Amino acid sequence: MLTTLEKLQPNTPTKPISHILANYFQKFINYWTHTDVRFLGELQEGIVDMPVEICVRWNGNIRGTLIVRCDDDFTKWFSRNRNVRFSDACTGKEMLDEMIAEYGAYLICNFWKPELLEIGPLLPRPCRPEDWPVETPAAAFGVLVDKHPVEIRFWIE
Repeated sequence: MLTTLEKLQPNTPTKPISHILANYFQKFINYWTHTDVRFLGELQEGIVDMPVEICVRWNGNIRGTLIVRCDDDFTKWFSRNRNVRFSDACTGKEMLDEMIAEYGAYLICNFWKPELLEIGPLLPRPCRPEDWPVETPAAAFGVLVDKHPVEIRFWIE
């Protein structure tokens, strides 16, 4: 069942919850592209092959991993529909990397007191499922952006 995110109210729990992270992702996509996001729900067991997979990890007094997965068409769509100004030298992948790193920073700032944290740099990197933490993610959900499925997984240690 599809749910519009406007009906879901975010709060600030100790541990991330999928629909709240999806709400934050909608804010980011709306800022970057003026497009709404549809929450598809929690991800079930099993992994769907998606060719674009970007990972952001942070270390310090809080450690975590954010993984965003999508298809190549989403990267092209994102590049064409972005509202944020970039140099023409930036590729769609570079713009997507930047948005995902900023989304990671936004999550940290909204779940914990950032003035008390040391997290190090948030550098987006390509990854594959075999690079994921072995633990179950704190949040794992799917969204639909325009007509493009996007998966987001979030681990916190």
